Amino acid sequence: MTPLPLSAYLFKSVSLPGSPPQDPLYEYYVDPRSGKQKKKRRPLPPGLTPKQAKLLKKLKRRAHYLDKGFYLCGFRFGWTFFIGIIPGAGDIADAILNYTLIVKPTRNELQEAPDWLVRKMLINNAISAGVGLVPLVGDVALAAWRANSRNANLVEDFLRVKGEENMALGLPNLTPRLAPGAADSKPPAPSSANQVTTASQVQQQSAQGPPSTSSTTLPSETQPLTNQAPPGKPRFWQKSK
Repeated sequence: MTPLPLSAYLFKSVSLPGSPPQDPLYEYYVDPRSGKQKKKRRPLPPGLTPKQAKLLKKLKRRAHYLDKGFYLCGFRFGWTFFIGIIPGAGDIADAILNYTLIVKPTRNELQEAPDWLVRKMLINNAISAGVGLVPLVGDVALAAWRANSRNANLVEDFLRVKGEENMALGLPNLTPRLAPGAADSKPPAPSSANQVTTASQVQQQSAQGPPSTSSTTLPSETQPLTNQAPPGKPRFWQKSK
């Protein structure tokens, strides 16, 4: 079997720069009421053990602030962009941060991490370091490449599969499986529930017709008062002695 060339292996192992990775920590949406862009945290994959969930939370948070922690003029960038501006030393420091904060914890804390996963993460870091050597243009391309976000997404995809295996084995204390749209749903306000109940009651009353007035007649209109004498006779307190 003829081995694949290095360029073909790189394109097979990593996604192309034309497809930027998603933010590992937040997902963005447009509020239909205000028309403004808002963000919410991405839920963890179901079936993760407490150790796996803790590691993934840490990687997602670090990758976000390294790659997409700031927003300016429609462009998101992180600390790696500012560090990479320093010629030479900034690129070296950026490569060290990418390895120390993302790749190294994955190798040390995720014992079941396969070799191909770590290899892809190292390739992403190598591409990031190589592009960053180009002055100015390399820094912009480095901010668009976002190696940390790519590596965090790789770990999340791997743990998503491991979560399904954990649930199949029946392991305890796993992250729950959220229903579709559960993260967006909000509990209804009590006033809304009361309004719905009142509306249904009004519909029932209108179907039954107007309420009868016989049951609402006051006793004073149908029966004489006990201290009221018949007409033409004096009251008992008015009788002559």
